[in-house]
Amino acid sequence: MEDTLIEYKTAILAKEKGFTWKCKNYFDTEISSNRINTWYDKEGFKNTLSKNSNKFCTRPSQSLLCKWLRDVHNIHFNVDCSHYEGLHWEVGEIFDFKDQVILKQPFKERFDTFEEAMEFGLFNALKLINNEK
Repeated sequence: MEDTLIEYKTAILAKEKGFTWKCKNYFDTEISSNRINTWYDKEGFKNTLSKNSNKFCTRPSQSLLCKWLRDVHNIHFNVDCSHYEGLHWEVGEIFDFKDQVILKQPFKERFDTFEEAMEFGLFNALKLINNEK
């Protein structure tokens, strides 16, 4: 089983918010936002290699980006399954582990798959990061 890679707009926002962890997948933004490229070096690809350029952008898995949000920014959120009005997935509160503060109340959006809800949660959690940290 392979982990789901994040979408282009989430990857761009993660780079803007300081995500620099190594990944084997990346976007070459000059070619296409829909094309997946793979870095074959064992070390992986880092956003810092292209810090002054928007040409490249790493494409981590959803779980790796979740880990970065927790480890670096103390941000976490839940994706929950609901059976109310049919089976769907929802993003719960986004909160700060360290200060035990709710940063964003649960969303009203509903999704057909866990991965769609996770992508939505990641994107919205990234928007809450202050670049000055």
